[in-house]
Amino acid sequence: SDESAWGLTPATADHDAASCNDDEFYDCVETAADLDLILLGKAPTEDINNCQPDHFSDVRGDCTDLLPARMVLERTLELFGQRASELAHCGPELEWADLSAAKRMLRATELDVKKAVDMFVQALELRARYRELFQTLQCKTCCDIRVFARDVEDHPVIHMCARSLNVPIGAIREQFVVTFEAACRATTKEGRVTFVIDMHGMRPRLYMNASAIKDLADTLGTVFAERIHRVIIIDFSRCAQAAWWLLRPLLCQKTRDKFAFINRAKAEDVCREIFCDGDFQRMRGTFDINRDPHASEEARALHARRTTVCDAPLGPPLK
Repeated sequence: SDESAWGLTPATADHDAASCNDDEFYDCVETAADLDLILLGKAPTEDINNCQPDHFSDVRGDCTDLLPARMVLERTLELFGQRASELAHCGPELEWADLSAAKRMLRATELDVKKAVDMFVQALELRARYRELFQTLQCKTCCDIRVFARDVEDHPVIHMCARSLNVPIGAIREQFVVTFEAACRATTKEGRVTFVIDMHGMRPRLYMNASAIKDLADTLGTVFAERIHRVIIIDFSRCAQAAWWLLRPLLCQKTRDKFAFINRAKAEDVCREIFCDGDFQRMRGTFDINRDPHASEEARALHARRTTVCDAPLGPPLK
């Protein structure tokens, strides 16, 4: 078959993931204090060039005064109705537009009402544009991104390994949206999601589409504003830094500060702390199979189906 195990026809790889070696990977050595911050969900700001982290505070803001949130919600619905009248009166996205979403937009913009309204309107427009995707949570799959488990603080955890992606980054958009939406539905309206992204086997040329990365960043920063708890990036390669520098300016500072770059050994330490023992063992097995040069794409796809906790996007979990 010309299709990969993920369902899409792969691009020809410059090199197979099996040919990657440890020397190709960038290791930002973190101190014990830095790792403590990661475990608490407070990742250090990462400067890829000089590895001098600037620690951040996980300032959520309680928005106990609902008046600003109501102002944001009312103004957003008014503007959205003017811009998309044919959608505004019947779309399910309006059910999503509530005070909880308004509060998230306010926190994301540091209580700037005007910016929060602009962000909220953009989020509604994106949800209206991709209405069927958000309603069905069905899409073509092109990699192993999935809801892997819950951490010990009950945050849904999304996992992906770059080795599974054999097509340009733009092809992942729908699967990314479906996975993130499924994770958000598995928590509260203001709950947050943890990402564990394993960059082992990354093919950098597949990530060099600035337009596709901007599109993902727009969705991340609007529809899923204030939904990220932390993002753990494992074995980030030197040659992959260009992809990060494309994405970095598109993310707000609060989101950038939630990224932590660590190697596989440190990732196991972190996962041991954030998962129950059973889920930790499954994550360690996931690291192993994705680094096994003899593991076929089909075997890795089957493993992904066996290590997911919901139907979207890969289909019902397998035993």
